[in-house]
Amino acid sequence: MPEATAFGEGGPATGGAPVPLLEWHAMSEPDYTLAWEQLRDWTVWLVGRYRLVLEDRLPACWPQHPELIEELWALRAWRTEAYGPKGAGQSAVYWH
Repeated sequence: MPEATAFGEGGPATGGAPVPLLEWHAMSEPDYTLAWEQLRDWTVWLVGRYRLVLEDRLPACWPQHPELIEELWALRAWRTEAYGPKGAGQSAVYWH
């Protein structure tokens, strides 16, 4: 998977190849570490790009809440699909 599809065009670059969109429990330790780094970077991008006020929309303590981690991971996967080579067009509209 090309780097650009990990975040969509214009998203942040992260060292290493993007981790396949697996569930957390199915990842090896190296994949988990890289996925966590990429999710943090993507979340920073998401907050900045959409001007989300952390206190109102996403608490600063989100990494301590497994349910928020899962929601962000799923949102990242959906955006990756929507803006990927097979999802161009209407998929991006649905994502928004």
